[in-house]
Amino acid sequence: MNQTTPPTRPATLGLACLARVFWRSLAIQTAWNPAGMQNLGLAHALWPAFEALYPDAAARREALRRHLTPFNTHPYLAAAIVGGVLHLEERVARGEMPASRVDTFKSLLMGPLAALGDGFFWRSLRPAFGALAILLAFGLGIVGVLIALALYNAVHLSLRLRLFDAGYRHGEGVLDIIARWRFDKRRDATRRLSAAFVGAFAALVSLAPPAFFCAPGKGLPVPESSPSPVVSTALAWLVGLLALTAARANASPKAPSATAILVSAGAIAFYVGLLL
Repeated sequence: MNQTTPPTRPATLGLACLARVFWRSLAIQTAWNPAGMQNLGLAHALWPAFEALYPDAAARREALRRHLTPFNTHPYLAAAIVGGVLHLEERVARGEMPASRVDTFKSLLMGPLAALGDGFFWRSLRPAFGALAILLAFGLGIVGVLIALALYNAVHLSLRLRLFDAGYRHGEGVLDIIARWRFDKRRDATRRLSAAFVGAFAALVSLAPPAFFCAPGKGLPVPESSPSPVVSTALAWLVGLLALTAARANASPKAPSATAILVSAGAIAFYVGLLL
């Protein structure tokens, strides 16, 4: 009687393992070092997947060794690479591709995603929510700052989760998925939003500067008439927008950062509002 060998189960990762890898990937910067940069954080994030994919200890050590080479990219967009590495490691474990493809995948995506993340998150999204925190703090105090911080984390964590999922689902095709999200347009829109927030704050301050800057009961005079809120807000927003447009047109290594531009534009708008 012929006995058939039961089919081997394909090397795949369960939802719990994927959740553990994603959770660990949030701390990819914590073990940053001059030699390997983010390599220890990446290896730490991938370890639960190696335990599931490589029952043999020698194969597991070899997989870990592959990811101890220098690695550095934007910590938020690293989620796409981590997800893509899991996709490729599953195929390596099944014998469908050589392990060298994983190293090639990482090396090709590190640089572009680092530049993309710096432009969108560091130079656009963070200044926008920083300006929002200042605006909300004007009326809500520390509660406004906490609201802005919560909103920022909700946005960036949801994006990291989507990037991780796209990388795991599409593997080497994740770059095409990211290109469809048009981060360049989102970046420009976010910078305009930053200008609007700073302009709105400057307009609010310009409406009643003595009451804002002086403690109650000091006896300082308050202007009998205040400039139109619409005029002040529009002028302040326009100053910030023009400053951002000029900086983008003069894209050079010595160009000021978006944060510096917004602070300067807010100061200009404030003093202009005083003269209205």
